[in-house]
Amino acid sequence: MADEKLRIVNTVCPRNCYSGCGMQIHLKGDKIIKVKGNENNPATRGKICLKGLSYPQMIDHPDRLLYPLKRTGARGTSQFERITWDEAMDLVYDHFKPMVENYGPESILYYVGSGNHGSIMQQYAYGFWYQLGGFTGTRGNLCDSAATEAIRYTFGAIKNSALTEIEHTELIILWGKNPSFTNMHSMYHIHKALEKGAKMVTIDPRLNESSNRSDLHLYPRCGTDGLLAIGVAKCMINKGLVDGDFINKHVLGYEAYKTMLDDYSMEEIARLTEVSVEAIQQLVDMMAAVKKFTIILGKGYQRYSNGGQTTRAICALPVIAGAIGKRGVGLYFNDSQRPMQKWSYYPPKPQHIRTTLNMGKLAEIDHMQEPPIKGMWIEAANPMTSNPNRHKLEKVLHGLDYMVCAEHFLTDTAKMADLVLPAAMFLEENDIIRSYGHSYLQLKQKVMACPGEVKTDKEIYHMLGKRFGFDMAYLPEDDATILRQVISASGYATTLEEMKETPYLFPEYDAIAYANKIFPTESGKIELYAESLQRDWGVHPLPIYVEPSESKYSNPEGFKKYPLQFMTAHAKERINSQFTQPDWLSEMVEPEMHIHTKDALARKIRNGDRVRVFNQRGEIYVKALVGEAVQSGTVNVFEGWYDHTHASVNKLTEDRATDFGHGAAFHNCLVEVEKVNGP
Repeated sequence: MADEKLRIVNTVCPRNCYSGCGMQIHLKGDKIIKVKGNENNPATRGKICLKGLSYPQMIDHPDRLLYPLKRTGARGTSQFERITWDEAMDLVYDHFKPMVENYGPESILYYVGSGNHGSIMQQYAYGFWYQLGGFTGTRGNLCDSAATEAIRYTFGAIKNSALTEIEHTELIILWGKNPSFTNMHSMYHIHKALEKGAKMVTIDPRLNESSNRSDLHLYPRCGTDGLLAIGVAKCMINKGLVDGDFINKHVLGYEAYKTMLDDYSMEEIARLTEVSVEAIQQLVDMMAAVKKFTIILGKGYQRYSNGGQTTRAICALPVIAGAIGKRGVGLYFNDSQRPMQKWSYYPPKPQHIRTTLNMGKLAEIDHMQEPPIKGMWIEAANPMTSNPNRHKLEKVLHGLDYMVCAEHFLTDTAKMADLVLPAAMFLEENDIIRSYGHSYLQLKQKVMACPGEVKTDKEIYHMLGKRFGFDMAYLPEDDATILRQVISASGYATTLEEMKETPYLFPEYDAIAYANKIFPTESGKIELYAESLQRDWGVHPLPIYVEPSESKYSNPEGFKKYPLQFMTAHAKERINSQFTQPDWLSEMVEPEMHIHTKDALARKIRNGDRVRVFNQRGEIYVKALVGEAVQSGTVNVFEGWYDHTHASVNKLTEDRATDFGHGAAFHNCLVEVEKVNGP
């Protein structure tokens, strides 16, 4: 080791995260000496989070899967034996080939998540699946598809201004957003704005970790953010905070929208949202006192059955104020200002591809017929932890004939599989990475060899293609050739060699979103009234409010038994169920539940007590944190806990879809809490 030369390799974190942090890996041989941020990415500025710092422990963790495993005991009991890769490929062939022949290729569910958020190599898989003749896939996602669709139908594109533009605003509204945990790089610019004298408002049912410098905090009842936005709009119009010239030139449906607002009284809005009229007016007064305001959106507020319309209602606020397309104003959600990559290795697309299954309603495979689902392939995903209604899903997965999981660790999902394939981690493979917090494309360089018998996803599919006798021209081997071809075909004005040193930002990038006032909707305008939304999804063309499912008003009988709204916010130490392995991260926290003092007193719960959180779907056990961190009537447990912790939150959630976008309505969930002594 002492004689080995130090190597420094540029790469990028590929996790499903806003940041897509540029990284430098310092190595001697194949041993990581240090991980640090790379300053070559202006968006991330050389900063990385705790999770990024833990990668060396993840890669070398003693529990990491290093060779293929075949199930020997009952499904879910973690009883496996080591086998060779040749045996593993034979098992896939021997089970999947008859399924295709007897039932059709749609009898196999290809379930791919975003655990590794690569942009290019994920397309490689279709060189296998298309040649198999088809598959059943999923639509929507567990994260943000309701809001993404809402923004697309409203503005025509998914983009926001550069993070640096936050520094030029005078009022920041964090709406359901906790960037200290989920988008740390934006906090730098938020603090810069505050240092220049900007004010900040937080809208969130919980006192989140980013709101300590807020001048105002509004605590809406869970799922009522859209109604709150309607109340804010009514006060804005009454206050004269409307840009008539902008509306006349660039907005469709304002008059219909304004008429819709008359259907809601401020008193009813205050009663249902549990935010006083005075507090709403205080927010609007703060908006009136400045020339520029910026709304930064999170994800949780749209994970309700009314999530799409909620997003459209919030989007309307900067629109009616004309706070679009100018410096220091606008709406931050996702930034996708980049041309899509063009994959050059697709076989002819087969007809037998079925994508009618919502990702958030995975247990519905039990109802799929013509053909039924017999087999399942899972990669970059852990649905037994991340998907709603765990008990229902577990029962359905037990009924599958054969299940394959490509993974790094023996996760709750991998334990259910018949065959577990050890997959490479990000430092062991090449790819190009895109983020959704900025628009830079970055090269993820392979910096070390795979340990043991671990294979990259590309290598796994290449072996499968050979075993099935497929045309290997669609499953090429050389990474550099593949990436150079994609860069060229996609029209990126860069090279593979340049990307090793510098992230790529395409020349037409708009640092100020919509500065050109081009809105690629059907009308060419911002659509507050969207006929296409009604046509495509069967929902109202205006952003009306609909009470969320499973609330005190929509389900009063259920509320009598389970009178607390259950939230599952994102944790600082994890990305969904990832990063549970590094000991120094897991030792920082334990499963905890925030509960309001009033609700705790009513249940004789004291700070630090062990409590049972339960409803008709299941139960979990956590430690109670009593205080004012959440609104009364609400409890919060950070998501991502594995089953062995007794705190897997999706034992309590229902598998419901959002109003449009095929999103997952996790937060439509009522529970009760009681003090216990175990487990």
